[in-house]
Amino acid sequence: ERVRRRTAQLENTFANLRKANEENERIAAALGRSEARLRLINDAIPILIGYVDKDEVYRYANKGYSDWYGHPEGSVTDRAVLDVIGPEVYGQVKDSVRKALSGQQVTYEYQMQRQGQTFHAQSTLVPEISAEGENLGFFVFSHDITEQKRMHEQLEQEKERYRIILEQSQDIIFDVDTEKGQYTCSPNFFSKFGREGTPLFAPDGRPRNDQVVHPDDLPALAEMRRRVRSGERTVFGVMRIPTAQGRYIWCRVQTTRISKNDAP
Repeated sequence: ERVRRRTAQLENTFANLRKANEENERIAAALGRSEARLRLINDAIPILIGYVDKDEVYRYANKGYSDWYGHPEGSVTDRAVLDVIGPEVYGQVKDSVRKALSGQQVTYEYQMQRQGQTFHAQSTLVPEISAEGENLGFFVFSHDITEQKRMHEQLEQEKERYRIILEQSQDIIFDVDTEKGQYTCSPNFFSKFGREGTPLFAPDGRPRNDQVVHPDDLPALAEMRRRVRSGERTVFGVMRIPTAQGRYIWCRVQTTRISKNDAP
């Protein structure tokens, strides 16, 4: 009888162990599926994601990270930051890395050469701090800003070309933003009229017509504005503009409408 009870106890114990083992396997499989899904998501999004420990060694990097630096997928993990990103980029980011390892969140930009082209990226380093206050490392979130840089450079070049045109042109050019009540005027207005270009708009946004042209020409100016606002692209007029000495100079005025969403 004692042997039978002992056998039953052992069988019950083994059954419990088997159930516990099956539960552990189920949990491990669920965790594996979750990790696989998370990696699939991380590899699909257009952001470089990585984790660097306090010794400046990568403990995680998604596929985008490997691709950005030209390494095979999965080959970044367990390698030093300097080894992965190279001395050129490391020289640009090392101060930010040290700030992150001291507990500061930092955002910065850097550039790198790849296949004869310059690429730009913006990165944010987010420190991981333990419950005891120890800095364990930091997360890296980076994205490609090469196209933004290119567009910004093009915009600056266009601004410079526009400035040169304004300075060299014999005509006087006003650029008026009727939506914001802002304007710019070419510098040669001063040499012609002896004063700065009259502000075309009051602080409340209303046109200062009485300071722009001769009082008798206000109807002509109003008619030009009406025609432009009604949709005509180019309108011509002749009117008198005052000088600093109080004289008036007859001028031929051309207004060209530049639209945004069909609004002048």
